[in-house]
Amino acid sequence: MVKTETKSNKIAIIYYNAGLGHLREALCVKDILKSNNYNSDLIDFNEAAEGFYANIGNIYEKMQKNGLSKVLSMAWWRNPPDFLVKYANKIEREKEKQATKSFEKYLVKKKVDFVITTHFFAAGALAFSKIYKGKTINICVDNMWKNSAWVYSVPGIKTIVPTEESFRNVYLNGIFGLKKKDIVLAGHPFPPDLIKEKMNMHKRRLKKYNSDSALNILVTTGGAGTNEREMSQILEGGKDIVKSGNVNLVLWCNHHSWMKEKLQEKANRFGLSRCNNLKIICTKTKIDAIYGLHDQIKDADLLVTKPGELAMYGGLTPLYLFEPTSSQEYSLADFAYELKCALPVKKIRAKNIIGYADSHRRELKRLAENGLKNPLLGMQEKDVLLKEIRKSMLA
Repeated sequence: MVKTETKSNKIAIIYYNAGLGHLREALCVKDILKSNNYNSDLIDFNEAAEGFYANIGNIYEKMQKNGLSKVLSMAWWRNPPDFLVKYANKIEREKEKQATKSFEKYLVKKKVDFVITTHFFAAGALAFSKIYKGKTINICVDNMWKNSAWVYSVPGIKTIVPTEESFRNVYLNGIFGLKKKDIVLAGHPFPPDLIKEKMNMHKRRLKKYNSDSALNILVTTGGAGTNEREMSQILEGGKDIVKSGNVNLVLWCNHHSWMKEKLQEKANRFGLSRCNNLKIICTKTKIDAIYGLHDQIKDADLLVTKPGELAMYGGLTPLYLFEPTSSQEYSLADFAYELKCALPVKKIRAKNIIGYADSHRRELKRLAENGLKNPLLGMQEKDVLLKEIRKSMLA
């Protein structure tokens, strides 16, 4: 019997709450599907796989007794030893297998026909599922570029990777029976509305860079509330320029109300409490934070952020990137730097960001133009990811 594609199939998009990048990917996939008349449900893996954290705790307790916890932490280095990567993967497989039973039961109860995951934890759990192993694809972001340490892919589950470099990383580092046929080069999911407005945003920015109009600078924290110190330094160092009206500054705190309170206190201390050129914003939920940030990007002339998933947004906005803190972030930052659509904050220093950006508009123009060469944007414009999802549903 030949399988036929049906838009009535129930699609579950599973994200793991390990950072807003994985949730952003899931929301973008959902929006891409919705714009093509597919219905899908967004599901948090932590809620679906009952007992997952307890299982992690048991495994790491065993490791600690064996004196391995400090050694394993080395895996967050940029280039950990091969034996350490293999051991880390062995631990991940054990966690995932324990999570399978409750996860599979949850999806069956929801009458799910097809699964898209945006984190290898969720995909790994389904690798042991007799029902969903052949009905799951995993969209990978963490193994993005050169020197990526971890192997974020799962044997028997089709893994969608964004670039040739990530394809090479996954395959060459892959263990536990990973096959080349399980890896597909299909780009990365971006917000459809930003893709649609890409050239309009670019033209508006070029006019700004070629004029004396106030720059719109958007600075965002990470999903876990990182970079509050750097955001404070940016605010302090640029307070006079913001007061003068040469720059409109938005400090985006995501859903972290504590961060907004801290930054607002500092703004008051700097005499910016009634300044119309400064906005300090936090949202009620993570989903509001993601969609709200997309709206801010439309008007921004520069995005200052940590090198998480947003480091792939060259072409949708020029980027200044905070210092990486993990192998994934080094990998994502390298991609942006090689594309020449981003600059490291460390080179400029956080307190100088506002003044530097305002006085280097030609450089911002170059970053914006280089970003248009981002191959990942072109792949989405050609519906490469959507076609691969459709193909997988028919397999």
